[in-house]
Amino acid sequence: MKLIYSCVFFQAEYLDLLSLLLKSLTLYGNMEDDTDYLVICNDSLRPRVETLFKDLDIRRGKLWCLPLTTKFEACYSRLLIFDYPEIERYHKILYLDCDILIPNDIGRIFDTVMDEKLHVKEEGHTNHPYLGFLWGAELFGKDNPNTEAFTSGILCFQNTLIIKNLFSTIVQHIRDHIEKGLPEPVTYDQPFLIYHAIRQNLVDHKRLDRLVVNHNGVNYPYQEESISHFPGPDFVGNHSHKLKRMKEYFDLVLQKKKSISLN
Repeated sequence: MKLIYSCVFFQAEYLDLLSLLLKSLTLYGNMEDDTDYLVICNDSLRPRVETLFKDLDIRRGKLWCLPLTTKFEACYSRLLIFDYPEIERYHKILYLDCDILIPNDIGRIFDTVMDEKLHVKEEGHTNHPYLGFLWGAELFGKDNPNTEAFTSGILCFQNTLIIKNLFSTIVQHIRDHIEKGLPEPVTYDQPFLIYHAIRQNLVDHKRLDRLVVNHNGVNYPYQEESISHFPGPDFVGNHSHKLKRMKEYFDLVLQKKKSISLN
């Protein structure tokens, strides 16, 4: 069995993004019968997520409600996946942020996972001169590895003790950071994830390279990717510009698919 999961807390507007994600998955993702979709959310959003599953006829949709109270907790909830009561049913797992579309076969993503690594999309640099704080520079300090970083919006991995321990270590580091009253990073858990994954040599930047596209601007052509990601330009919490770009790209993909089917 395989599992895809996303997290939505506090901001109900993000369900608009999730709706587009799930719609694109049902149309183009070719999600197989051995794959479930889990949404981790707070209890107040349960009815709307259940309606979303019903409206899109997602019969393998699942819910896991957690009583989280802060945005930081909501962001690192993706790292709590090994606490999910049914997690042992799945051997391959894919985390997706809500600002994502699936314009092609999602099975191609799972097919890339061949070892005990965190398979990610390359993004940024741990020693970026201005934005290094987004990718762990402050955590690395003088021991900065000066290497490519990655986005935490797409994480594909096997259900193994190695990855479970990695996530547990990151969560504990974050909780220690919070208890000490240290400043919250603007991208919350991402620097911690990058820091520990790179230090433990548990990152694969390459296998997803051609299957995932980061759309950081507008007017990007459809490149037959399986995952279209719409990060930035703002930091966590602003959904409106993402929704606009996702809708525009969704229309582009619809037109492209129709054109192919007519030829």
